[in-house]
Amino acid sequence: MVYIEHGQRNPSLTTLINLARGLHVQPSRLLAVFDAEQWTFPEASSPTQD
Repeated sequence: MVYIEHGQRNPSLTTLINLARGLHVQPSRLLAVFDAEQWTFPEASSPTQD
């Protein structure tokens, strides 16, 4: 699972179906197209000094 999460492996169709079952969603929900510009990731912050 970690390899899939980190983009190092592509899940098989069987794996996607099993994940969808575990999440109680339709498999198509896992394959839904999204607008990448809507997804933002916080920048790593460095510790601040007081």
